[in-house]
Formats: sequence, structure tokens, C-alpha cells
Amino acid sequence: VQLEDLNHLVFMCHEPKNKLKGTNTLKYIEWGEKEGYQKRPTCISRERWWDLGQWEISKNILPMFERERNYCFYNKFDAYIDAALYWCYTKENEVIINILLNSMLIKLWKELLCRPPEGGGGGPIQMKVYHYSEMPIPKKIIDVSLNNEFLDIFNAFINREILTIFTELGFDPNKPIREQEPNPLPDRKALDDIIFDAL
Repeated sequence: VQLEDLNHLVFMCHEPKNKLKGTNTLKYIEWGEKEGYQKRPTCISRERWWDLGQWEISKNILPMFERERNYCFYNKFDAYIDAALYWCYTKENEVIINILLNSMLIKLWKELLCRPPEGGGGGPIQMKVYHYSEMPIPKKIIDVSLNNEFLDIFNAFINREILTIFTELGFDPNKPIREQEPNPLPDRKALDDIIFDAL
């Protein structure tokens, strides 16, 4: 997410009206009430219809659905997320965790643990929170110390377009995998090398 690419912003206020007297925030809430927003299904059940709640934000965001791309977003703007994405909470270094979650080791776990596509193959895999919780993560990977080389690899990887797994690993999807030698993109290989060297 780049801030300049966003077309909409979300109004975030956790205060009651009596603490907002004389503010544009209160004017905005009153305007919303004239429009009837407080009667909408998702708003009517809240104590303060405008309050989306206070959430612990994570730097790492994982998808519920995934197809030919493997990714964990790095949330450098502390963005909020919606239902098809998950925050990944950790007490460990967020960058090391992001490197791990973008690795092909995690793609393997996803393929093994996921809910299969509806109606068979060809559709997106579906990952639930409990699938992510079931992933075995070797402690040696989490204990990797972050150095300048790893930071350079991370920054190059996290700021580029996410490509298909075939492009990332250098496979032709129209040929049998067993007949091919992997030829991963240099930054993909560098990122995976951090994880596989730790293993």
C-alpha cells in the first residue's frame, strides 16, 4: 500500500460526542446521522456507531485467499485491514518474520494445510487463522539476526511487484515440473537462502 494510491480514507474516532464539542469531528458525525449511517446494519449494533474499535496493528499482513502468488505484505503505513486479510502478531523481529512469511517454505505449508478450492483444483486456496497457527516454524529461523545484507534483500523484495510462483522460481507452467530445473529470480533466491541457510 502506498498512501498516494489510496482513493478513500477511513474516519477513526473512539470518543463519545460529549468530548467532541466544538470540533469538526462532531460536525462530521452529525452529518453522518443526517444521512442515516447510524441505522445501517454494521453500525446499529455499536455503542458509538462511528467507532470502528481500537485494534493492535501488525507490520505483517497475510491473505485468506491465494492462487499463483505467495505473499505477506509489509504494512509500513500501519494500515487497517478487512475480512480477507489477517494481521500476524509476533514478539519477534517484524522484518525477519516477513522474510519467513514470504519464503517458499511457507508456500509449502500453505499448500499442505489449506482448505482446498471449492469444486476441486484450479481455484484459490483458502487459509484460515487456524491454518496459519498450525504452521511449524523452526526456532532457528526466528533467531536469525538481522544484518545489513538481509535488510537490503528485504527492502528490494518487499518493494517490487509480487509475481506468480512460476516466474518467481523460474518454471514454465506449461511444462511438467519434473522436466525442469528451477531458475529463481535473484531476489527470490536471496530471500529463500536466508530461510534455508537457517534450516
